Amino acid sequence: MSWWVLVCAAAFLGYFALLIYCDVRRPESEGVSLRSGRLGLVVEHVAPSSPAERAGLVSGDEILSADRHPTSSRVAWMAVSANLHFDHSLQLEVLRRDRRMAIAVEIVPASWRHWLTREAIYLLSVRLVQALALALGLVVALRRPKATDALIGAWLLLTFGVYCVVLPYRIAAVWRELPAAIGWAMWLPYLSTLALPAVLLGFFISFPIRRIRAWWHWCFIAVPMAVPVGVHARYQWHVVYGVGVEPLPPDGLDWLVGVSIAYLAAVALAVVANYRRAEAAEQRRLRVLLLGPVVGCLAGGPIVLSYWRASEPGLFASPVLAIAALLLLTVPLSFAYAVLRHRLFDVRLIVRAGVRYALARRLLLSIVPGLAVVLAVDVYLHRDRAVSDLVGARASLYLVIAGVAVLAQFCRQRWLDALDRRFFRERFDAQRLLRRVAVEVREAPDFERAAARVVEQIELALHPRFVAVLRRQDVQEAFEQVAEKPAGTGPLGIPASAKVFGLARVLGTPLDVSIDRTEWLSEHLPPEETALVQGTGVELIVPIVGRGEDTDAFLVLGPRRSEDPYGADDREWLAEVAESLADLAGRQRAAPPAPTFRECPRCGACFDAGAEACAQDGGELTIVRLPRDLAGRYRLDRRLGRGGMGVVYGASDLSLGREVAVKLLRDDLVPDPGAAARFEREARISASFTHPHVVTIYDFGVVAGTRAFLVMERLAGLTLREELERNGRIDPQRALTIMRAICSAVDAAHRHHLVHRDLKPENVFLAQLEGLEHPKVLDFGIAKALPANRDAATGLTTVGGPIGTLQYMAPEQLRGEDPQPSWDLWALAVTTYEMLTGRHPFAALSLGLSAGVHPAADVRVSMQPASGLDVRWAPFFEHWLAIDADRRTGSAWQFLSELEDASRRG
Repeated sequence: MSWWVLVCAAAFLGYFALLIYCDVRRPESEGVSLRSGRLGLVVEHVAPSSPAERAGLVSGDEILSADRHPTSSRVAWMAVSANLHFDHSLQLEVLRRDRRMAIAVEIVPASWRHWLTREAIYLLSVRLVQALALALGLVVALRRPKATDALIGAWLLLTFGVYCVVLPYRIAAVWRELPAAIGWAMWLPYLSTLALPAVLLGFFISFPIRRIRAWWHWCFIAVPMAVPVGVHARYQWHVVYGVGVEPLPPDGLDWLVGVSIAYLAAVALAVVANYRRAEAAEQRRLRVLLLGPVVGCLAGGPIVLSYWRASEPGLFASPVLAIAALLLLTVPLSFAYAVLRHRLFDVRLIVRAGVRYALARRLLLSIVPGLAVVLAVDVYLHRDRAVSDLVGARASLYLVIAGVAVLAQFCRQRWLDALDRRFFRERFDAQRLLRRVAVEVREAPDFERAAARVVEQIELALHPRFVAVLRRQDVQEAFEQVAEKPAGTGPLGIPASAKVFGLARVLGTPLDVSIDRTEWLSEHLPPEETALVQGTGVELIVPIVGRGEDTDAFLVLGPRRSEDPYGADDREWLAEVAESLADLAGRQRAAPPAPTFRECPRCGACFDAGAEACAQDGGELTIVRLPRDLAGRYRLDRRLGRGGMGVVYGASDLSLGREVAVKLLRDDLVPDPGAAARFEREARISASFTHPHVVTIYDFGVVAGTRAFLVMERLAGLTLREELERNGRIDPQRALTIMRAICSAVDAAHRHHLVHRDLKPENVFLAQLEGLEHPKVLDFGIAKALPANRDAATGLTTVGGPIGTLQYMAPEQLRGEDPQPSWDLWALAVTTYEMLTGRHPFAALSLGLSAGVHPAADVRVSMQPASGLDVRWAPFFEHWLAIDADRRTGSAWQFLSELEDASRRG
C-alpha cells in the first residue's frame, strides 16, 4: 500500500476530529439575526437571555467591526466566529442612531442543554452520516489502493465525510494552535471540500469504466476549479493565520458557485454518456448512485446556497434550511448503499449485518455487568442511608435485578448461539453444504454424477444466477457442459481456446472476471476477449486442475442473485470442491472400468457383463453399472420389483448357500445422502428387535461408494395391496387372521418405543410358508423413536415435517405433532377397512392452510358409504378412526381385541 494513501487518510481523519472537537467545545451562540447594511451588518433580532442581549445589543444596531476587523458581510462575520476564544470577550464596534459605541460580548462555553435543541440534533444527524461516509471511504482506499476508480470514489466519500456548508465556531483558532505538520495536513481535506464538484466529475468519468487515462486530460478537468478554489484558499489562509485581515473578494463566492454549477452540468452529461454505453449491471449501479446527487443537488443545493444571503444566525436554526442540509446527505447515503449492497468498488464487507450483530452481541454480554452498575449506582445515590435500611426498603428491586442477572448468566450462551444463527445462517449453511459436497465428490462413482451434485449444492449454497461444469477432452475444440443449474443457462458462448481459461489454469485459483475487474483483465487478455467473457455473464472461473493433460475442466459461476460479491471464504470452498472433482477425474483415468452386469428389462433376469441377449425371451439387455456380486457375496439373479426407494432383486448368498432378497437403492436417489441413511436406518431398526411377523434383515452394505443395499429373507407370496387389487376385498375371518399377525408385530415395535409411521397394504407381505399364509410387516425405513426413548435411539430418528403416505396418516401426524402409537393404530384401522370393503374409508381428505395455522392443522374427512359392510363394524371404526387422538388411546392388542369382538357380533 502506498504511503501517500495512508497520509491522505490520516489527514481526513484528523480534519473530521477537528470538526467534532469544535462542535463539542463550542461557545454559546451570540443569539443575533444579521443582514447586510450600508456600513456593516445590521442586527434584526436579538434572542432573549443570549450573550448579545446581555452585552446590550438591540435591534437596529449596525456592527461595523469585531475585534478591530471589518464586518461588511456574512463571510466576514463567519471569519470572526471561526477565531473566537474562551479567554477574552468579543469586542464589537456598533453604530446606534449615528453614534459609535463599543460593546463586549462575553464568550462562554455552551452548556450540555445545547444538545437537546433542534439545531444540535440536526447537526448530530449530519455528523453521524458523515462518519459513515468517512469510514467507507477509508475502507475503500485501504482495500483497493491501486484501482483508479476506487481511489477516486474513496476521495469522494472522504470529502463527503468532512464537507461543511458552514465551518463550526472556533475552527480557525483551534487549527492555528495545532502542530505545524498536522496544521498543514488539514488543508488537503479543506481544499477537497471546495473542489467537491470537480471530484464528483472525475469519479463519474472513471466509473463504471475508466474513459480517461492521459494525465493532461485530468489537468484539463481540474484547471477551471483551481482558480476559485485558490481564491478561497487564500482567504481561508488569512482567516486561520492572519485572523481575517484579508477580505474575500466580493464576487469570490459567486464565482465558486458558478463554476460548481458548470461542473455539475458536466457530471450530468458524463452520467448520461456512461449510462447509454453501460451494461445492464453497470446501469443498475449507476441508478443507485444517481439518486443521491439528484436529490441532494437539485433539492438541497439551491436552498442551502441561499443561506449565505439569509439573516438566520445558524444553518440549522431555520427548519427549511435544516431540511435542505439534510437532503444533501442523500449523496453520501447513496454511495454508502452502493458500497454495501451493490458491490461498488468490489469492497468485501457485510457491514449491514455486521454492525447490528456486533451491537446485539455486546448488548447480550453487557447485561450482567450493566445490572451490576445499576445496583452500584443505586447504592451510591442512597449512600446517606444505612445498608440494612436500604436493603429492607428496596429488597424487591434488588431481588428483581439479581434474578435477571442470574437468568442472563445461565441463558447467555444459548442467546449468543441464537444470535449467530440469526445473522450468519446463510453463511453457515453455505459452508456446511460446500464442505459436505467436497467430501461426497471424493466418494462419487464417476465425474458426471459428481458434477451434477456439485452444481446442485453450489446453487443451494451461494445462489448464483447460473453454475456449470465445463469439460473438454483430448482434442475437442469446444467445451461440453457436463452439468448446469438452472438448465440451459450455461456460458457456451466462450470458446475453449479462450486465453482466460489458460490464465485461470496458470493461476490455479478462482479467477474473478466480473465488471469490477475489467481494468485488470484488460492488462492480461485481449480487449475483445474481455468483452466476450463479461458478455456471457460469467463472474467466477474455478479451474479443475487434474492429473494429466488430456482433460480440461472448469467450474463457472454467474453473479449471485443477492448481488453480493463472492468472498474469500466462498472462493476457498469452491477451490476445495474443484480439487475434489480433479481428484475424481484423475482416479477415473487411472482406475480400471467400473464393474457392470446386464439385465433384461422384460423379465428382470440378470446376466454377466459379456451377455448380449436374454436367454429366456431373447430380449435386448440393459447395462447396470454395478458388480453383479455385491460385496463379493450376494449374486443378483432376477429383478423382483421396484419401489419408491429401491429395486428388489432375488439373489443367492454365496457364503451360506441360501436364497435372499436384496433391496438396492434406486440409481436416481444416489446423490441424496438421506436415502442411504434411510436404508441403514431400516437395517438398524429391523435388527433392533426380532419378531416372526417382521421381515428379517440379514445384512447392510454400500457398493460402488454410494449405492446402499439391504439383504433380507426371501419370501414367496404377494403384498396385501396386490391381493386387494386381485380380489377386491378379503373375507372377514381371513382379514382377522392377517390383523392378528400385523398387530403382534406393531405391538412388538411399540414395546421397543418405535412408531412405524407408514403402515399400509403395500408394506404388508402375505408370505407362503409350507403352504400357510404368514403375514409380515415390511419397511421400517421411516420409523421414529418415541419421546420416551429418543435419547437412546437418536440414530433411528429423522428430522422434518410429516413423513409417510398421506392416505394412511393420522390427523395428528399430518399436523406434525410428536410421534405416538395412535399413528400406527389409525393406519391399521384404515387398512382393516380396506380389507373388509375394498375401498378407502374417507371420500376426501384435505389440508386446510388457514392463516397462521400449520399445514394440515385442519383435517376434514368424511366416511364413505360402504355398501355391504355390516353395521356391527360401525362402533369399531368410529372408535379407531376418530379425529380426536384422545379417543384412540390404547394398544395394538386392544385394537385387535375390539376387532375380534366386532367380528363375533355377527
